[in-house]
Amino acid sequence: TIAADGTMGVAPSSANRGGDMTRAKSRFVDDSTPSPQVNLQLPKLSIAILVVGTHGDVLPFVSLALALQAKGHRVRIATHAEHRKLVMSHGVEHFPLAGNPKLLSQWMVQTGGTLAGELRHLKSSQRKLAMLEQIVRSSWPAVTAKDPFDFDARPFVADAIIANPPVMGHVHVAEALGCPLHMMFPQPWVPTRAFPHPMSGLRNDVRDSDVNLRSYHLFDEALWLGNAATINTWRRHDLGLPVIQIGTLGGNLTERLRVPFSFMWSPSLVPKPEDWGPHVQVCGVFHPPASSATSASGSKAFDPATVTGLTKWLSKGRPPVFIGFGSMVVADPAALSATVVEAAKKTGTRVLVQSNWTKLETQALSGGLCFDVGPCPHDWLLPQVAAVIHHGGAGTTAAGLRAGKP
Repeated sequence: TIAADGTMGVAPSSANRGGDMTRAKSRFVDDSTPSPQVNLQLPKLSIAILVVGTHGDVLPFVSLALALQAKGHRVRIATHAEHRKLVMSHGVEHFPLAGNPKLLSQWMVQTGGTLAGELRHLKSSQRKLAMLEQIVRSSWPAVTAKDPFDFDARPFVADAIIANPPVMGHVHVAEALGCPLHMMFPQPWVPTRAFPHPMSGLRNDVRDSDVNLRSYHLFDEALWLGNAATINTWRRHDLGLPVIQIGTLGGNLTERLRVPFSFMWSPSLVPKPEDWGPHVQVCGVFHPPASSATSASGSKAFDPATVTGLTKWLSKGRPPVFIGFGSMVVADPAALSATVVEAAKKTGTRVLVQSNWTKLETQALSGGLCFDVGPCPHDWLLPQVAAVIHHGGAGTTAAGLRAGKP
């Protein structure tokens, strides 16, 4: 346990450090007993943060990286090359993880983010499996290699790894290095009776049930079976590790090994379920770096003067309703734009429309009743609106709640 002053409580543990994960048992964690805190300063570590996802998935980990750097640690965020500017603009090291986040977002929309949707779109699922293989294979250099885009980069080997679940290679590279792993995510990913897996396609407004619990095992094993051959080949040839036998619940390794898992939402919004163990915590939201602050790399703070058209439009009438779609790749942006404009006209409501990878155009169609905006910091923007309608992204949800908007 790390205290605020940097001292560390030492806990004796027989937890597996390297070697064959398939033989590790959860009792090694359950039986460990923390000792009283001792005055032992935590050493400066090289920490790799592995993130697969969109801009909104990466940004909270930038905040985490900055907090860790403030403690004196060296931190690298390994994520897609598309996010390199975002990461490095805040003075954090970047390593290019494989994968195309725009395609991943497009496939998520296409399949509805469910197992049934994946089965209905097998052609794109095959392409997705190929991309997942690339992501898995790139996770080893992400924790052991120099930044290939920086000729002056220092060597890097991770002392500890933080990862979100879609990386998939996280637990295997941690095993190969014999280093600690900590999972973090803004969606539930550990089995519970309280609500189903978010990609199961099940209703989440039902009472506690075994069906909810089993939905996690079903998803984990379906994902594992689709990637088992690839991961086992990679484990054997690249990592020098034994294969994980089919039928040994290889998709559930992090839970069987009681890998620490922090869920990045407020417990006031969704409390920690009673059947989650002590290795799982609901730790709160990692808010993005304040838009008013200048970053360590010298990147300037957000200046409202760069969006004078928006500020003028905001000042000309009542606070608008915000409608945002984050980094979603929408199949028919023209139709969606027309729907938003129709709703605005029928209700006589001013609407601020934010889009990113899919550009929506509502301003001209609405005669100025709507206004289109691209990337813009939510901590500056959302306090100026009347209500927030959005795609359900964790970052936008947290920003809306923080701004106190319905």
